[in-house]
Amino acid sequence: MTQQVPRIPIPPAGIPSTYTSRSLRLKHYLESQRGGPFSVEQEKPKRPALLSHRELLQVNADKKKYQAWLNRWDRDPNVGRFLMLNEFLKQCKGMSKAQLDELYGNSSELVFIHMYAFLRLNYARGCSIALQLQALRVFFEASSGYCFAYQFLSSGGSVLLLELIKMQSNLSEEDIREVLQTFLSLTAHGPKAQQLITETKIVEVFTNAIPEFTSSEHHHMTVMLFAQIAEGDEEHAE
Repeated sequence: MTQQVPRIPIPPAGIPSTYTSRSLRLKHYLESQRGGPFSVEQEKPKRPALLSHRELLQVNADKKKYQAWLNRWDRDPNVGRFLMLNEFLKQCKGMSKAQLDELYGNSSELVFIHMYAFLRLNYARGCSIALQLQALRVFFEASSGYCFAYQFLSSGGSVLLLELIKMQSNLSEEDIREVLQTFLSLTAHGPKAQQLITETKIVEVFTNAIPEFTSSEHHHMTVMLFAQIAEGDEEHAE
């Protein structure tokens, strides 16, 4: 029976990027620590911090950048999105996270989540798997791209990749190569990423899949993958 790939929540359009998200989480955490049935003091309401005219202009400009991308993404949920992924690859390959944030109005994490969610919706059809994984690897391989890798792995991304390995008979050699290359890009982020991968049934799935690999390149990439995993996970080293 095929293992269910966990779902991830897709944030609504217009949510700010990493800094604000972390600030909100920190705010809620502090409030939970202060609150309780025995707390007596009530926190005084704080006046909202007003943005300067220059900051307000920058925020509005950032919103327009992200909204322009989102409008195109939502306009054509089929062929149009694949064309956008192709454009994204040509334009953004090799960019750092800072450059991606500049391009998408400090909302590169939202752009990533939309692309990731698109893969989750259609991966079972085996349609343009290589293209979609190449687009996601732009984020994983970006300088300071650990946040993208962690978001992917902590929300079931490795399970999705393993499902693709299981259905390799329906995929092209290029698709399989991109699945393996995506695993390699993720394990390159260090022990935490490697641990999240080994918490899945990766050994079992690859043990069953390796005999069906028709390319020596796929075998070589698998050896590299498990060598990288072994560097950060002594339990799976052998």
